[in-house]
Amino acid sequence: MTYTEPAQGERTLSRPELRPLWQMVHSRLSSGRPVTRVRLGPLDEAQREALADLLGLDRLPDPRPFVALSRLEEAVTELSGRTVRETVTELVGPLGDRASDRRREETERAELWAWLDDHATVRAQPALSDWTASCRAPAWSVDHRN
Repeated sequence: MTYTEPAQGERTLSRPELRPLWQMVHSRLSSGRPVTRVRLGPLDEAQREALADLLGLDRLPDPRPFVALSRLEEAVTELSGRTVRETVTELVGPLGDRASDRRREETERAELWAWLDDHATVRAQPALSDWTASCRAPAWSVDHRN
């Protein structure tokens, strides 16, 4: 197997100074919600220069800039022919979907409570029914004075 030098665009995208950008984009894309821009920072001088180079800006961005995902997509595609999602996955790791994870966990909790409420032992013991109800109540609504 022969080693091939990464293309110039790949080297640009993998610059260490761009790591905060990729980590933030990864985090936002992994939220499971629509993303149109990301807020970075604070960035140091080298990170701001790398971001300006990547986006083709004629001046340095603010230390805490917003980056439009559409503009980032253009720059990444022009440099590498890949999408932002592909680039972030390669540089940081697989994207998640935290919104979907939360929905799945809520469904699993609801199924567990339904099973518990329907269990013969719980139905036979009123104290257990009261206990399960108090466990599901929001923490702010539980009376801790007793």
